Amino acid sequence: MLDVISIIDCRLLVVIHSVAVSAGLLKKPVVTIKHVGAHNIAISITPPVDAPPSEVITYMILFGKAHESRFKDTNETSVTLNKLRDNTEYEIKARARLAKDARRGKYGPMSDALKVTTGQGSRLYGVIHRLI
Repeated sequence: MLDVISIIDCRLLVVIHSVAVSAGLLKKPVVTIKHVGAHNIAISITPPVDAPPSEVITYMILFGKAHESRFKDTNETSVTLNKLRDNTEYEIKARARLAKDARRGKYGPMSDALKVTTGQGSRLYGVIHRLI
């Protein structure tokens, strides 16, 4: 009897997972820093683990200083954030959705935030502070 309940539970989980993915409710992506300059930050986005391999994923990247957030929509996994202030701490995070669900506006949860300080003046590289 216990084996039958386990099989039913597994099927239920698969059905719930399929419905969530088809509705665009992906898990959170992973954001990593590739380069930090005085006026730009290059990032890489790893798609959510539950993203179907054949689907196009759209990302909303939120970045900014305290109380000043900007966002950028993209379907690219390598992105450079430009026109940033030098020697300034930025928080960067992203969320994902299936591109076919764009009209529904249903993004998944936000990635873990990264705090990064851009370089100062002629200094080539900035500093990655910590993961939150």
